[in-house]
Amino acid sequence: IVRRYEWEFGPKILDIRTQPHGLRGMWLTSMGAAAKVSGNNTLMVVLEDDIRVSKYYFQGLLALVDQYGRNPECRDSNLMGFSLSPIRLEELRKPFTRWNAQKAMGQRGQLVKPHLAYLSVVPSSWGSAFWSDRWNEFAKFCELRAKPPYYDHQAEAVASHEKSGNNYDELRMTPPELYVPDSRSNVWPKSWKRFMIDFMYAR
Repeated sequence: IVRRYEWEFGPKILDIRTQPHGLRGMWLTSMGAAAKVSGNNTLMVVLEDDIRVSKYYFQGLLALVDQYGRNPECRDSNLMGFSLSPIRLEELRKPFTRWNAQKAMGQRGQLVKPHLAYLSVVPSSWGSAFWSDRWNEFAKFCELRAKPPYYDHQAEAVASHEKSGNNYDELRMTPPELYVPDSRSNVWPKSWKRFMIDFMYAR
């Protein structure tokens, strides 16, 4: 089906895998390859097969680009990209709670509007868009971060295999010196987002 599909908006490149890569491997390898060929200042939009976006999604994305990233000179060097899917759950600390942007930002005495844009160190994989040059930086970081002694894949395999019986607070997949303070992402197995949280926290 994908071979027969006619894409009218530019070249179509198929990345066909014969072996399973897992969710993290798929994200890191496919996005890494796309970022390398895209050149700097390219916004890469990710639409996975389990989501549906509004017909106004791209208009909203273009409005964010116009406001925050029309060119590298006006784009903050720490801005990884955009997401039009809101954070719904505060998942980096227990107990997990529902997160409301208007309520949280209002507590800081800021003027809150229904269309408010806000910064987050929690990446979204739903309808997200990442700058290619920032992803290239992240890929280099992740290549090193995911190797021993900075990451223990054997401990991760045990954690994934026995997930139902594990106390996540006891997992040791990475040295404590590299922990993001008080963050549950330190013990997320099989996650690409944990590495991006590390990357953004370090920046």
